[in-house]
Amino acid sequence: MKVINIPDPVELCQLTMSGNDAVGRPQGGYEQALVPYENQEFRLAARILGRLLAEPPHGNDFRHRSCCNAPVTYMVEPPKEFSPVWELEGKGK
Repeated sequence: MKVINIPDPVELCQLTMSGNDAVGRPQGGYEQALVPYENQEFRLAARILGRLLAEPPHGNDFRHRSCCNAPVTYMVEPPKEFSPVWELEGKGK
């Protein structure tokens, strides 16, 4: 992800509590979806993320909901120039 005021992309990590399998499971699906997304296989990435969103509590997980938007959008309207680095458009409130 490219964030404001930092010139190079940064890698984001999610902290979880040890022993919490419900939190650890989504990461596996998210990581599986990254490979097809980076290879511009948007349909497959959206399918993987969509399966996660259908499972409680992942449907309420901001990371999965926001990550699913990009591949679905790109399926409908392919990007002219693709970069797997996501760029934040403004500072959050």
